[in-house]
Order: sequence, then C-alpha cells, then structure tokens
Amino acid sequence: MKKTLYISDLDQTLLQPGGRLSSFATRNLNNMIDKGINFTVASARSVVSQQLILGELDLKLPVIEFNGSFISDLKTGRHLVINRLSPSALSAAADLFDSKGFHYFLSTFDGQQDRLYYSRTDNDGERWYVEDRRRAGDHRLSETLDRRDHFNESAVCLTVINRLEELEPLALILEDSGESVEIHTQENQYTPGWYWLTVHSEKATKDRAMRALAESAGLTNGPITAFGDNTNDLKMLKAADCGIAVENALPEVKAVADKIIGHHGSDSVVRFIAEENGLELL
Repeated sequence: MKKTLYISDLDQTLLQPGGRLSSFATRNLNNMIDKGINFTVASARSVVSQQLILGELDLKLPVIEFNGSFISDLKTGRHLVINRLSPSALSAAADLFDSKGFHYFLSTFDGQQDRLYYSRTDNDGERWYVEDRRRAGDHRLSETLDRRDHFNESAVCLTVINRLEELEPLALILEDSGESVEIHTQENQYTPGWYWLTVHSEKATKDRAMRALAESAGLTNGPITAFGDNTNDLKMLKAADCGIAVENALPEVKAVADKIIGHHGSDSVVRFIAEENGLELL
C-alpha cells in the first residue's frame, strides 16, 4: 500500500489559537509518527520559530520554512535547500521600499546561521515583531545600521509590516516589476490590522518545496495530503493529491480545497489523519 505524505501549515491550521501546539496534538502526532505515518509541516515561520513551537514533536522528515525559502532539519536547523532571492530582485525590492520610505526586515543565512536584520521600528506592528522575537530568545535578531551590508549573504525574504492600504500599492509595483519574485500580503493574526508584505524568490513556494521534500524523502510514489488556511497555502493545496482546508480558512482557500474539516482550535488536522489511518486517539 502506498503511504500518504501529510503536510500541514502551522498558524490557524495545526496550531491552537495563540500559536501553540496542544499537548493532545503533540501526543497523538508522535504516536502516529512512531507507527509510520509520514508527517511534516510547511510554514511562513522560520525554523527557529518552529523549533520553539514544535520542540516536543519527533519529526522524522524535514520541515518547510519561510513559505518554501528553506527546507530544513527541525532538530538541528540545518538547511537542506536554500532558495535565495536573486541579486536583481533583492535590490529592486529594497530600492522600492527605500524610495517610498518603508522600513523592511531582511532574513538571510550568512553561511553559519540565520539572521533577521532590522534598523528601526516605525509602527506597532514592527515593534510587536521585534519584541516577540526578543521574548522568544530568537538568536537571528540583529540590529544593523545598513541592511545592504548583508546583501552578500543568502537573502531569502524581505518583510514590510504596515497597514493593508499602504502595502497593496507596493505589491502591485513589485508584481509589475518583471523580477522573478513570490509576494504574499496577509494579516498577522496576533496583531490585528497590521499586515505583512513578504518578498521571496519565485522558487520559494510551498508547492515546490512540497514536491522537493517528497522527492528527497523517496515518497513520490504515494499521495500527498496538504492542510492550510491562508493564501500562501493555495498553491500547496492545489498541487497536493488532496488539499484540505480547515473550517476557519479564508473563502478562497476553501474554494480550492478537496475537503473541509473542522476548526483549527479543535485539532482537526490531527483528528483527520488519525481517522483516515484507523488509529485511536490517545
């Protein structure tokens, strides 16, 4: 029998409200993994952030982070795949943000460790992000006078945090720039009203990373089931053999899903996998 590869988004899909993995989910996922279920996650979060949340989860497969910018080993944080922004795309995005007066965060891998560079905080959305990373003890956080000093590193993401009406014109300009980039604009659920505009390499998508992960793990002969809730999950759900949206997913995500399951607060992803495989919940 061909074994299914299960890949789940984190926030508002696998995680509970508040961004934590429940003890119920941890216990049952570990039991399923021990019984041979192939499970991993695909998130906009960094592997550092994933480690803090999923530390008690005994994943055997790599994780997808930064929307496909990295495929990494959860325990060590070692990157198996890096999809960096091209120098021209990186410069074009940075030039646009600078010309319009928008501060941006720069996420890189410097050859030794991941970095999250910033030079200031202009609004409450940015201040929350910096303080959240400090509270988490995120070693990536690095204040710098000039983020362009670090463009020689493997840059994987630029992030602007602002109101939606400020970010939408920037996204349109980037889409029309001719640069090979992947752009996402979505609200940060933990700071309502503040949106994140992220710029990645065109190769950094969850669907591409999903296929690459399946190939590297020797799981291309079996079906893939993917779970999600937001626009950055659309390509992954469409590309999976079975795309599943949680009840709280955006309407456009539900519209492309093959199935809709319960609310993320009910650990519906875990319950679905257990039921599909005839496993009792612990």
